[in-house]
Amino acid sequence: QLYYKIGVTDYKEKKIEKAISEFEKAIEYGKKYNDPETISRAQETIPKLYYAQGNDFYKNDDYENALSSFSKAAEISPDYSRAFWGLGLTFEKLDDTPNMKKSFDKALELAKAEGDAKMEAKIAKTAKKFLQSSGAKKLQEQNWDGALVCLNASLDFDPDNADTYYYVALANNGLKKWDDAIGSAEKGLQMSAAQNVEFKAKFYYEIGNAVKGKGDNTKACEAFTQAKYGRLVESAEYE
Repeated sequence: QLYYKIGVTDYKEKKIEKAISEFEKAIEYGKKYNDPETISRAQETIPKLYYAQGNDFYKNDDYENALSSFSKAAEISPDYSRAFWGLGLTFEKLDDTPNMKKSFDKALELAKAEGDAKMEAKIAKTAKKFLQSSGAKKLQEQNWDGALVCLNASLDFDPDNADTYYYVALANNGLKKWDDAIGSAEKGLQMSAAQNVEFKAKFYYEIGNAVKGKGDNTKACEAFTQAKYGRLVESAEYE
């Protein structure tokens, strides 16, 4: 138990690398002297230390080392939701959307299995935010297909988010997928039933663009009329 106690002291003094080494020695000598309790406690602690180390790297913008530490935590304890949560955060900083989504998916699955409702809500909220933000950025770049990948992934974490459906409608209009754009905008309107007319205007504007793209100018005019609120007044009147 000596190495375990030294490891605890090192951790309290924020000497995480040394603490990990001491806990590994605790496991080694626990096996040698048949001390299953110490082995179990050390094995349970090491992934938490790698997670803490990953957090330190992440806060200091050292994302490659953060990725390494979170990966070690996940490898040692594949049922540890926070390890995958850390991976998701780091992959977002590295602009690796597929692995970010994969990591958040796993983190959410494990948080549910752990019965950690607070962590579950935190993961879903952050994953939605990051994926929606990535999708919006790709919309600005007119990377319509890339935007849809991010936005549809965002909906996996928050399927009732009206703004995400608006962005999906924008992307589909960019791709000239008129029916898909209309469907997304109408879904957004359903989610916005309690909102004011100014909030709903953006959905009608995208419906107008899609219907116009299909060649139905009469229905397009009807939609643009309902979009004449707030910042869209001038654009809708022009259409």
